[in-house]
Amino acid sequence: MICYIITITFNIKKYYLRKVLSGYLKPLFNKKLARCDFIAFMAQQPPTQVVMEACYSSHYWGRELTKLGHTVCLIPAQHVTPFVRGNKNNHNDALAIVETSQRPNIRFVPIKSEAQQEVMALHRIRERLIKNKTALTNQAHGLLSDFGIIFNQGERCFTVMARIVATSSEISENIKSLVASQHEAHQNPHQNQTGITNSLILETNKIRQA
Repeated sequence: MICYIITITFNIKKYYLRKVLSGYLKPLFNKKLARCDFIAFMAQQPPTQVVMEACYSSHYWGRELTKLGHTVCLIPAQHVTPFVRGNKNNHNDALAIVETSQRPNIRFVPIKSEAQQEVMALHRIRERLIKNKTALTNQAHGLLSDFGIIFNQGERCFTVMARIVATSSEISENIKSLVASQHEAHQNPHQNQTGITNSLILETNKIRQA
């Protein structure tokens, strides 16, 4: 006797479902749901395999569907793209996802816990703050060089330069005001970054101890 797995493909962006008999990739139904109706609909389905792309909110839906008894498989989006046939739409995207899930040696993305996603969120915010600070110091370095104010790159040099400019009698008030505003904008993300770094250390330690 040959057994076939019933698979539900879920397109997160459009809340479009496609249920197929995996052995033949034969569609059993296609259904588009509102976000508020999705969980209620899946709660009525018998435990089955649910396949979706690993993109924004996929880990949240993975946790919610796992609570309902479904087996959730997250596929990296770059593995799905080669299997999209014809124009990109809900129907073709869902079919590409289920075809990708049937391929041998496909590595599914593990569903992250809320604690793991909190750490990732802190990392991303911290990276953005660092990029903003670097962009600000680079901009100040370029603008002030036109006025003969040269300083080495780096946060410490930028702070020292701001103090020197503030006490100089040879620099116009406009430039002093400009440097002061740039330095203030530089210090605010620095304080935020310190707080996020401390939170990141605490959350990471919690995960290690769990």
